[in-house]
Amino acid sequence: ASIFNDLYTIEVIGRDTVSNLSKSHRGSNNYHEKFVEELQQHSEYNRRIQNADMLETHIIQARLQAAAKEEHDHSRIIEEVGEAYYQLGLPPVKSAFKWCVDSELLRSNNLICPLDYTTVHTPVVKTPKGIISLTYKRVEMTFIFFITSLPSFKIYTVTKNGLKNCYFSKFSTQKLGMVHKASWMEKPSAQSQAEDRASLQKHKDRHKFLRNPRFLLPNAQRGGKSLIMPGKSPGPAPIFTANPPVIFFTDYRIGQVYEIRNCVTKLCFTGRFPGEGGIVAPGMSCQYMVRFAPDSLADYEDVLVVETQLPYPLIIPIEARRPPPILSLPAVMDCGYCLVGGVKFMEVLCRNEGLSSGTFCVMPKKQWPASMKSTFAEQPPFAISPSIFGLLPGQATVIEVVFFPTTAEISTQDFTIVCDNCQVKDITLQGTGQLITVELVSISGGEDQPELGELCDITADHYVRLNPTNPHSTLQKMVVVKNNAHLELPYHWQIMKPNLQCLLPGETPDPSSIQHHLDTDSVFSITPVMGILSPAEEHEFLLTYCPKDLKDYHSVCRLVIMDVPDLPRIALHVNDVTVLEVEVKGSAEPYKILLEPYAVLITGETYIHNTIRKRFKMWNHSKSVIHFEWERIIDSHVIEVEPSTGEIELNECFDMELALTGKNPGHFTSTLQCHIQHHPQTIGLAIEVTFKGPHCSVNVPSLDFGLLQMGSESISSIDITNNSLLDAHWSLEELSNTKPPIKGLVQHPIYVYMNPNKGVLPPLASCSVDVVFRALYCQRFESVLQLTVHISVQAVVQSPQVCLLSCELVLTDLYVGVPQTSSVTLFNQTLLPTHFTWSKVRQFTKVKKHFLSLLPEFVNCLLSHGRGAAFFVEPNSGMLGPFETQTINITAFTNMWGDYQDNLICKVGDLDTAPIPIKMSVRGCPIYFQMIGPQFGSHVSGGDTVSRSLRLINTSPYDIRMDWVTYNFEVGDSKLIDLLVACGEPFPLKDADGNEVLGGLDSSVMSNFFSSEECDGEEGRSPSRSLAPVKKLFSVFLKPHEGNVSDYPYCITPQQIVVPAGGSSTIHVSFTPLILSCSTNQRCIGYALGFMNLDSKVLSLYANLALPTLHLSSSTVDFGTCFVGQTTVKEVYLYNRGGSCSFWTALTGKIEFFKLHTNCIFFISDQKEFQTIITVQGVLGETPLVLKVNGSGSFDESFVSPKSYT
Repeated sequence: ASIFNDLYTIEVIGRDTVSNLSKSHRGSNNYHEKFVEELQQHSEYNRRIQNADMLETHIIQARLQAAAKEEHDHSRIIEEVGEAYYQLGLPPVKSAFKWCVDSELLRSNNLICPLDYTTVHTPVVKTPKGIISLTYKRVEMTFIFFITSLPSFKIYTVTKNGLKNCYFSKFSTQKLGMVHKASWMEKPSAQSQAEDRASLQKHKDRHKFLRNPRFLLPNAQRGGKSLIMPGKSPGPAPIFTANPPVIFFTDYRIGQVYEIRNCVTKLCFTGRFPGEGGIVAPGMSCQYMVRFAPDSLADYEDVLVVETQLPYPLIIPIEARRPPPILSLPAVMDCGYCLVGGVKFMEVLCRNEGLSSGTFCVMPKKQWPASMKSTFAEQPPFAISPSIFGLLPGQATVIEVVFFPTTAEISTQDFTIVCDNCQVKDITLQGTGQLITVELVSISGGEDQPELGELCDITADHYVRLNPTNPHSTLQKMVVVKNNAHLELPYHWQIMKPNLQCLLPGETPDPSSIQHHLDTDSVFSITPVMGILSPAEEHEFLLTYCPKDLKDYHSVCRLVIMDVPDLPRIALHVNDVTVLEVEVKGSAEPYKILLEPYAVLITGETYIHNTIRKRFKMWNHSKSVIHFEWERIIDSHVIEVEPSTGEIELNECFDMELALTGKNPGHFTSTLQCHIQHHPQTIGLAIEVTFKGPHCSVNVPSLDFGLLQMGSESISSIDITNNSLLDAHWSLEELSNTKPPIKGLVQHPIYVYMNPNKGVLPPLASCSVDVVFRALYCQRFESVLQLTVHISVQAVVQSPQVCLLSCELVLTDLYVGVPQTSSVTLFNQTLLPTHFTWSKVRQFTKVKKHFLSLLPEFVNCLLSHGRGAAFFVEPNSGMLGPFETQTINITAFTNMWGDYQDNLICKVGDLDTAPIPIKMSVRGCPIYFQMIGPQFGSHVSGGDTVSRSLRLINTSPYDIRMDWVTYNFEVGDSKLIDLLVACGEPFPLKDADGNEVLGGLDSSVMSNFFSSEECDGEEGRSPSRSLAPVKKLFSVFLKPHEGNVSDYPYCITPQQIVVPAGGSSTIHVSFTPLILSCSTNQRCIGYALGFMNLDSKVLSLYANLALPTLHLSSSTVDFGTCFVGQTTVKEVYLYNRGGSCSFWTALTGKIEFFKLHTNCIFFISDQKEFQTIITVQGVLGETPLVLKVNGSGSFDESFVSPKSYT
């Protein structure tokens, strides 16, 4: 109000007020009618006052323009004629008022106009420019004056002495500017014309020089021109100039008022300025204050008109422009392709690249102009968010464009972006809605047609029949599928069971009977099984057929597109859509294998130890490659096929060789089996052969020594011949059962000796044997000598022999309670598999720093009482010298957590014992894994569950219940703590089926410790269990966040298990591969926590029972060869390493703790081998011990032992 005075404070009746009230007139309100009538009268009065003011203003402006015109014409005549104008007394210029006033406007308002009182209406024409010179007799100046008020004009020739000649001529009344010349002037002579032109040129040259523009009027002929560069004559010089010439406002805001001072300066002596006084001295200026109060940020243009006496006003432009914000949005934004019914989001970076800030509003073009109230602008199938946003210069924001087509066509919509500076810009959004179109391009080998009457799937689009093949063989076909849509389509293949219906020709299937069941045992597969179909590209898939059994197979391969939106779009919902179904069939045939020949029959006899080779062929008439493996016979004979393993392509044969090596003579018949991979039956090769060994003969059928004297000897020779081609190992011995008995003799004496009695004969060789007969008694002697040909038996006998590559193991820098692992290497020096065990060392070794390295056996012995802890004192006794100090090392061993206390009794001489209290708090876990946590490796998404077994070993003397909870690590999990609320017990007792046991023992995994109680005497070193806590209804725990509890993909079964004291239990850790929706790999990281509790569902009773353990120093006793009739004694040691006495039944007697030796007596009664087994059996159920005893007798006196036994 202070700026625009009372413009906004007074009550003004607007121009539309009367019209609006008149339109709202209904005739029922008298006051309204009276008020409208008064308003109309007042409006009529205002209209007339405004009309009068307008007429007054118009007449004033016309007078000013006419005065300016007349003064301009007068100044021009004075400039052209000079002082002669006043000398001649020419009339003033004609008034131009009637040409500057609007006569029709005056007449319409009942006023007199100049045309009403003027009779001659000569139109105003411009005076011709230039100088017209008719004739010149001397150098003189000619001025031409056109007197428009007269019907004729005069031409005055003015010389230096004044006016000399004057010519008059009349204007034609028909056409302005046509001059009628005198008859004597119509045809000037050529000489006169030449002289006139020469005189005119001299006149021009004389007066053509540069003049100082300061001494000329601005509108003079040469006014305002450069002294150097002549130019065109300027127009009428302005009388007033404005500074600044253009009033310009920039960087304005709504509600603010801006001012600019403008100065109008007068340049010449003439001219009047409208206003009070109306006169501005030359060089002076008039200042105006221009105020600008914008109501918007739009661009404004206006003019400030300064009226003077000139015919044209001084125009001062007024402009208000802010540098507009410039958005980087393109004119056309293409959203690309989207599935019909789906939604596609596209983010566009919008940056203000202009020099000013702005607030923008986005709306559909059809709604402009309108106001937006929602946070997004929607014009289906497009939407833009946000609909209103502001940007500073250089600032950027993200515009989200949503495209949700409902039809498969190209959609285009125009949106309008309105800036707060009233600028408007249109952008076009376009996108293409598409339907899923996937087609089967080709299948290697082409598609098949079902046979007449063949049952086929009623929903499948394509039919493929694979050739018959063998079980576990693989057939493959390439399937080419094209994605005709311009979108990436995620897919996966499903192998389904076929829908079979017997339909008559023309009958349609019943949709309700169509079922969709996965074929989990299908022998068909397609790879890749899942992925993404690239836009408008062909994709190759490998169809694999691998039958398992001999039968026909029938499945349907279904291509499923995932996450396909549904219509109508009430809420976004996606489903999987089947776009392609390929029906596949296949059958399996048995393997067809042929042996040529099918049997190997070897005629005649074959020597043993000679290898015979026979060639045969194996034909593969199957539908696929076969892998074979021949068995090998090595027990009685060596029979094998070379090569023993290999593969044979279909319809091809393989040359093989059968190798036979006999070991024993005789007829041999067998079938050598060949195993074909994935073939349930073996292929047999029949073999028949006869083997023979070496054969020896004697040259005489019998020996007759005749009559001999008792005590004499007789020698006779026989020849032994090897009739075979093999080396013959022979022996000649007397049959014992053919010797005649002798009364009074226990043992039979030896009568016949052979020299040599055994040997080796080369092939077809002979040897001589001397047979000696001794006549010891008077008798008739008959006996039989047996010639035996031995078969050569070869064998390599080895005993297990193992050595250490390093015989010394050095452990350095050991710490108490910290285990250290080192390794030793055992080397097996034989070809035999060797079983080894490590024995326990029974001595202790001191190491540096007075620490004791105890072996596990010693530790177990200390902890065998089952109290969880033990203290070892070293040294436990000794001699103290005078004033001597002795350091006693006390080492604690434990295998169970808890708080322990004991008294160390110190006794010195005959003094009273002094108890030394010992207290210890143990924390830790007595359960460990036999091996580290399982590694499941990589698995296919959605594959079968994989399970691993872990063995838990409990080294404590208590049964420990463990409750397992599995956790998953998630990427980006920023959670720090967990607030857990538990109802009842955190881990209640469960039975074998996993059900909670009601009324069981209360447990609390959060406070599972031992309480310290006083113990009596030395035997009080055992942890006591804490009292059962009060049963809580609700429990609240606050603990660090360690992951998310889940039994997927990792799971442990059973979740609750009791690990027995000193024993082990097995848990199973399973991994179920995740079902991924994309082709990228995902790593699953998890862990499991086992909560230990001593409250188990098994009430254990503990007792120490010492059982005897018997051991023999040797399991065999070999007496070797002993002389017949002599008694031999061997000692065998029987040990009892148990904790109690043992009574055994082999020999009566009581064995003490350590050992007792007994005698094993061997009495030889005959010349032969003796074997027996002695069993030592304990009466308490000890493991029986077996002692094998063997020996042989001989009459050879060299085996007589010098030590005799009675």
